[in-house]
Amino acid sequence: ADILVHLGIREPFPLEIVEAMAAGVAVVANRSGAIPEIVVDRRTGIIVPPQDARSLAKAITELLSDAPLREQMGREGRKRVAQHFRVEDQFRIMNAVFQQAKSRILHENPSHQRKSE
Repeated sequence: ADILVHLGIREPFPLEIVEAMAAGVAVVANRSGAIPEIVVDRRTGIIVPPQDARSLAKAITELLSDAPLREQMGREGRKRVAQHFRVEDQFRIMNAVFQQAKSRILHENPSHQRKSE
């Protein structure tokens, strides 16, 4: 694929964007959910306003007509994923979140502690 176009507006963390970036593919995506935290606008892809067909068409046309830009964004996307979205880091973060939630539940309702032991 030359580019990934992601039009979802309800998905909080679209994994397919991270996967495309890891594969060196430039991204065009709506500004919604965690997308602005994943895609660096004009560096790893192009972020467009949701439901803005004109901006979407312009971004797609720009990337399809400029192979060096597309390739540069793909390289930058791959670097970003390697630096910020490693599986080991995501596991560590999610584990910390689950441990905090468990601790909060046990603190707020000690009767759960006896059931879980």
